[in-house]
Amino acid sequence: MPNSDGYVQELDYTHGYCREIAPAHIRLACLAQGVDLPITDRPMRYLEMAFGQGVSVNIHAAACPGEYWGFDFNPKHAAHARNLAQASGATATLSDDSFESFLARTDVPAFDLITLHGTWSWISPANRHLVVEILRRHLAPGGRSEEHTSELQSLAYLVCRLLLEKK
Repeated sequence: MPNSDGYVQELDYTHGYCREIAPAHIRLACLAQGVDLPITDRPMRYLEMAFGQGVSVNIHAAACPGEYWGFDFNPKHAAHARNLAQASGATATLSDDSFESFLARTDVPAFDLITLHGTWSWISPANRHLVVEILRRHLAPGGRSEEHTSELQSLAYLVCRLLLEKK
């Protein structure tokens, strides 16, 4: 599968922050429904798939205790995210993996939280299958997953994608 399958690399993703995938936000939503994350014996492990510029994962890593991982298969975005981590002093494992290459890694732990922001709506069916497989293999027992969608952002991305295809 091509590295850019379903992904526009000609445009940089926004530099916005997504509070909906913040660990505290997710925990509050869970508690409101009568469930909690069953983490008692170690720091929380958090994965953000397709992190774009890496703003959210870096804010979470700098502000919340835990072990933070993230990947985005746009090398430019991953480099920016690593630069943010270095500048902020955040400790995070950030890579330019695709869904497929992340799934093939052997050094990946089980995560208590696995998040995506606006990803599901624009990736290919093959990549959706890989996302489900990452969840199946790497979501810890009792862990939670959050896929947040921003319709306006998705619409803007779709318009840009269509304009690029017309060239």
